[in-house]
Amino acid sequence: MNQVVIDPLGKLTAWVVSLGSAKPTLFPFCLNRNDEIGILCFAFQTLFNKLTQVHKNLQEINLRLNHEIRERKSYEEKLQSQQTRLRHLTYKLLLTEERERRRLASELHDQISQNLAICQLKLSMFRESWAAVNTAQAREMNEIEDNLEEIIQETRTLTFEISPPILYELGLKPALEWLLETTCREHGIDTFLEGDRLDNSLSILIFRTVRELLHNIIKHANASETTVRLSQGAHFFEICVTDNGIGFDPEKQYKNIGFGLFSIRERFSSIGGEFSILSKSGEGTRAILKVPYNLKHTV
Repeated sequence: MNQVVIDPLGKLTAWVVSLGSAKPTLFPFCLNRNDEIGILCFAFQTLFNKLTQVHKNLQEINLRLNHEIRERKSYEEKLQSQQTRLRHLTYKLLLTEERERRRLASELHDQISQNLAICQLKLSMFRESWAAVNTAQAREMNEIEDNLEEIIQETRTLTFEISPPILYELGLKPALEWLLETTCREHGIDTFLEGDRLDNSLSILIFRTVRELLHNIIKHANASETTVRLSQGAHFFEICVTDNGIGFDPEKQYKNIGFGLFSIRERFSSIGGEFSILSKSGEGTRAILKVPYNLKHTV
């Protein structure tokens, strides 16, 4: 009885217990028996074979997963490196573009505007000398002089549009004060500027973006008041532009406002910054610009 039943069951029990170890023992006994003990042992052997195959399959899957994780990590590191490189290139491109804008503005001011002013002065002197001799020609010269004055004013405006001198002579906050005062004077919107001085190498990008947002407010918001607030957070310079206009649903009407807002978001995203809009119909709009501190340099 012991040899037929008890000993085989003891061996089977020991083998089942060994399955939990790192190296389970083989199963070389009782497979040739046709009784209940043989059937039980055969069933356990079949189960063991299946478990062994499942374990092998899991090991292969685990190896593939580890390989895929390593590849994905490598891809993510490369992507992060490319994104960092792209931000640096975008930053350099912005600085290069601004240097070229300043050069063009300087050319307009120092050469074209100056030459036009000299021509206007000489024409004025010539007109005065002809006033008593030929009144008709004097009137024509006066018209030409008026046209020259318009061209000079347009050239000055273009100079400010390309690269406002006040931004480099006095800084971002005085330039924004000038921009808000001009907006108030020309469009009748009450404007306010809050916050401390905030200057960095991307001041021109901030200035142009605020100007573009003000143009959107004038064109779309039907607002009577707008405020620009400058602040410094833990990791970002923050510029907030708010208005008390009609507001809109950013998700539904984003496309209707045009490409401008999308291009602003892309520009700030490319340098590691952020651009977001908070608005509801009838509750005004709040646009938030964030520029990272790690771009703080002097142009």
